[in-house]
Amino acid sequence: MKFWLNTIKDKNKKPIYLQVQGIKDDGTKFEQSRFELNQRRRAKEYIKDLKEEDYKLPEVEVTFEHAFKEYYKSVKSNDDNQVDTNDRYISVLKAHIQPYIDEEYLFQYKASTFKDTLLKRIRNSRKTKWKRINGIYQLTRQNEPIDKKTIKDAVASFKRFIVWCDDNGWKIDLKILRHRFNKAKTTTKVKKIVKWVPKKENVLTLINSEKNICDKTLYRASSEIGGRLNEMLAICYDDVYEDEELGVWVIHIRHSLGPDNSFRPDYLKTGSSERKIEISDDLLKYLQSWMKIQIAPKTHQRKYRRIFPYNKKYAADKVKAAAKRLNIEWVGGFAPFRKFSSSLLKSTNDFTEEQLDLRFGNTEEVRKKHYYNDLNLNKEKKTATINKLLT
Repeated sequence: MKFWLNTIKDKNKKPIYLQVQGIKDDGTKFEQSRFELNQRRRAKEYIKDLKEEDYKLPEVEVTFEHAFKEYYKSVKSNDDNQVDTNDRYISVLKAHIQPYIDEEYLFQYKASTFKDTLLKRIRNSRKTKWKRINGIYQLTRQNEPIDKKTIKDAVASFKRFIVWCDDNGWKIDLKILRHRFNKAKTTTKVKKIVKWVPKKENVLTLINSEKNICDKTLYRASSEIGGRLNEMLAICYDDVYEDEELGVWVIHIRHSLGPDNSFRPDYLKTGSSERKIEISDDLLKYLQSWMKIQIAPKTHQRKYRRIFPYNKKYAADKVKAAAKRLNIEWVGGFAPFRKFSSSLLKSTNDFTEEQLDLRFGNTEEVRKKHYYNDLNLNKEKKTATINKLLT
């Protein structure tokens, strides 16, 4: 058996007291006495004097039902992750793990059961989908099996659950954590990532042909600054201003829309996502015109006055319908704007990768893998050079 001294912190990560903790030879963790923060020396002396007969390991039989219930509460309250990330962790466990556990108590569950039974059940699990039945939305099973990524996500979520149970001193077979998926064979064909990007002339046609000034402004802004859709739709009136430090007009990306289209003030995908993006004179004119003539939506009565009063699906459907009406090749909703913008700015050679990092809120590695594509804007110059190669 081993003992150590742990500093317990509150939700704001502020130390509140010292906790003597221990672990038995079978891996079961438990807690002993508490001490004030200024009693560290006394606590260490207490640990030295501990004898085996003093160990206070409570015999607690925790059910899976109770453990999952408490774990879901813990996940939902985790502010380090985005809300949709926490929801994903919970939904995967509810759909592809919890229904396939037959044991009632945690200590009854063994690594052999996980390997011989649960893994097979996960691989045979079917996708779930919300369906309206008798006026009530219910989660129903589909005929299509889950993919490999979902299988790995389910196992990873189960491992996180096991670690959490162990941190709470609840006995469960930790050998489950040893499981690793076999790497794919080198002979397996690698799926090629298709980075489709719209042509510049098609983007310009989409913008210039649009008669609705709100849509026209949204398309122009999206193609110029390349923001994520949930960021673009959350831009507010006071996010467009002349930055005194930079000496230019900017759009300040700092808010977003959630999975349910709820407005999330000062909430973005990552810490690097907040950014001030310099805008062109033409885009500023578009924005000022629309902001001036817009019939004030309900959001204007609140603290945050959104410029584009759309939800994500509606906005994506509008651009797809516009492309179809103009007979323009278009793949997806608003994602092509972000790919086009990054590729266009990259082709100018006027921006460093560090400047593009700040503009798009990501990294060069991400852009190379998912966004950059040759727009072939120098076609005539290339052709002329090739024709002169051997002359």
